Amino acid sequence: MKKQAFDSCVTPTVLYEAEAWSSRKSDIRSLCVAQRKMERRMLGLRMLDRWSCERIRALTKVRDWINEASRKKLIWARKIREMDENVWARVITTWIPYDYVDRRRRGHPCIRWRDELSKKIGKTWWSMTKEQFNEAMIRHSNMN
Repeated sequence: MKKQAFDSCVTPTVLYEAEAWSSRKSDIRSLCVAQRKMERRMLGLRMLDRWSCERIRALTKVRDWINEASRKKLIWARKIREMDENVWARVITTWIPYDYVDRRRRGHPCIRWRDELSKKIGKTWWSMTKEQFNEAMIRHSNMN
């Protein structure tokens, strides 16, 4: 019963708009920690009980939030690629700022939405054919 409530209420609430996130390491870590804490609470465990994360996940059988967010992002990228050129979602996603020359500004670069896709699927994800993109999605989902 707890798992069903967790999967139907908590997970969608936490992952709302996950397809538009720019995933930073600190955000990923925070999500992992929060999910593990909720899973321990579902089982009535404390940190002092010293159960491994794998053992807890095997008992709760809930979906991993990080993999789910990544899957949502890939599905959204596929939808964006297939949209008409004049749809606002596609225009905004493919927009490059006017002052963007050939490189980013000095300092630590801000993470962009496309960076994660470029890392997982490849820098040419935008120009891939539909079949190539689907194969890359399958390859990525098998790695997780």
